[in-house]
Amino acid sequence: MAYTNLRVVHDKAGEGSSAVSSVLYNRGDRASTEETRSGSYVYSGDATNFHEWEFRTKLRMKGKNAEMYPEAISRIMEGLRGDAFIIAQECGLEVLWDPGSIQTSTEPGHEVLIAKMKEHVFPLTTHEAKELFRQYCKTSGSLSRQSRESMQQYTSRRRRCWKLFKELDPDIELSEGHRADMLLDLAGLGQNERIMIQASIGNQRDFDKIADALVVQRPRIHVREQ
Repeated sequence: MAYTNLRVVHDKAGEGSSAVSSVLYNRGDRASTEETRSGSYVYSGDATNFHEWEFRTKLRMKGKNAEMYPEAISRIMEGLRGDAFIIAQECGLEVLWDPGSIQTSTEPGHEVLIAKMKEHVFPLTTHEAKELFRQYCKTSGSLSRQSRESMQQYTSRRRRCWKLFKELDPDIELSEGHRADMLLDLAGLGQNERIMIQASIGNQRDFDKIADALVVQRPRIHVREQ
């Protein structure tokens, strides 16, 4: 099987890995979501679209009983291309069509598929976690707020980054205060804007409160060009 994502791909800034590329800001030049005629999300096994594919897959399979399960998983298969389709083939039909059972401790087929896909997308978990953490903490870089990126997009990306950290390496620890400080530090604000945000929440070092304040107080701030 050709694991195209085993190679760490560096962008122009010398940054990047599968994990980093999955949480980069998109400037709006991405093509619209591709679907099959039956409405299946088209996915090729890349890091950028993994989380959207994972969510859509879980949503489609939610609440499907044993009778409905084979048809639902077949719809998911319709949208797989390239490496993603190869991974599904290697899982095998019997595994994919299995709705799972508590009695036999077997996982549902779509959960097996998602796990295998994640192994493909993020194969070098230790490296991926370290690289993502390095970019997460950089004062200026791909995971700071980008030009024309809204505060809502920025805070959402930072949340997704942290969630991915814990999935790749559950032992990674960073205090709530430090996460909150970095969220504010990398938001691309001027000194007066920072003071206003901090004053609105009583100078609390709380990630969610700072994120909410950034979205509510300054929805139209344009970050300085980096």
